[in-house]
Amino acid sequence: AQTLTTTSLGSGISLITGAGCHVVVAVGDESVIVIDGGLQQNAQSLLQEINKLADGKPIRTLFNTNWRPEHTGLNYLLGGTGTEIIAHENTRLWQSAEFDVDWENQEYMPLPEAAQATKSFYKRESILLDNTRLSYGYLPQAHTDGDIYLYFESSNILVVSDLMGAGRYPIMDYSTGGWIGGMQRSTA
Repeated sequence: AQTLTTTSLGSGISLITGAGCHVVVAVGDESVIVIDGGLQQNAQSLLQEINKLADGKPIRTLFNTNWRPEHTGLNYLLGGTGTEIIAHENTRLWQSAEFDVDWENQEYMPLPEAAQATKSFYKRESILLDNTRLSYGYLPQAHTDGDIYLYFESSNILVVSDLMGAGRYPIMDYSTGGWIGGMQRSTA
């Protein structure tokens, strides 16, 4: 069983670790926004942890910061339930494709249609959670070719997913468009 740890970041925003990636949960007055969904095998435990934070409020939006499986596990549970799943267009395309990642010696199959992003974008957009603006945008060819950042403006919290690693170098998944030049531009 996976052990999940929840840390409050303030302003109704929490960080959950242990699901396969860092998951950020923002709880508003009437709904919840989740950034990344961990691994599929941890999705049920992750959803239970999110529901504790949500106190009965529905998950309105799930963001996938890239296509990789450690970020999309919750898609399997929330897809088809009315939760909007947002990702960059390149991430949505990877979610619907069959491809090989040679450095992992791994073949990936398309996600089930219900688990794929339901909304995609190209450059940058924003949404509101109560009175808090959440801006999000594309970080070209960094970890993958579909990475995004999310910025909670009033809380000054920036989520960059796999573009940053504490005590380690970030991975550039060159098989799906990751590149050191993009990583440099994204962190400059």
